[in-house]
This record gives sequence, structure tokens and C-alpha cells, in this order.
Amino acid sequence: LGTSLPEIAAAGAAAYRRRPDIAIASLIGSSIFNGLGVVGAGAMVAAIPVPDDLARLDIWAMVGATFLFGLIARLAWPIDRREGLGFVMAYGLYLLWVYLRVFPTVVPA
Repeated sequence: LGTSLPEIAAAGAAAYRRRPDIAIASLIGSSIFNGLGVVGAGAMVAAIPVPDDLARLDIWAMVGATFLFGLIARLAWPIDRREGLGFVMAYGLYLLWVYLRVFPTVVPA
């Protein structure tokens, strides 16, 4: 969350100024840079292993979110408060899912 705060601030300011193109460009640009630039620079220093869970589970969450956002953008649907709340709730559910995978609840037998 800490590294995303500048993007959140930029998107909020752009939306407030009625410049959705800036908000979308910030999202796409930061995603591409984080996915390729940061990982690429890190891999140049040392190999970055890809955990099995990431390859099996989390990648599908990322693909699904990207597909959903791409569909909304392609159909030129406006993203208003309702859709924004839906995106934030989906992210919260994803974080809960990750948390429960990392810290599974122990049920006494």
C-alpha cells in the first residue's frame, strides 16, 4: 500500500480535476513500470524466484483484474463511485484471501 499512495493521490487529483485520462495513464504507466522495470532491475542484481503459489493462484487474480479493467476501458464505461467501491472491495477480498492462505486458521479436532 505504501508504494501505491502516490498513484492513489495522482488518480484522486486527476479525477477531481476531471482529467480521467491522467488517472488511467498513471495506473497503466505505474503497472508497466512496476511489473517490468522494478522486477527487471532486481533480477539484474540477483535471480528472483517465482513461488509456486504466485504462479498457480495470484497470477489468475491479476489476469482477471486486468481483463475486467480492459473490458470496462474498451467499452468506454464510466468508472463512477459504485465501480470504484467495487474495485476497492475486490482488492480487500483479494487481500483477505492472501492473508487466509498465509495464516490459515487452525480448527481444533
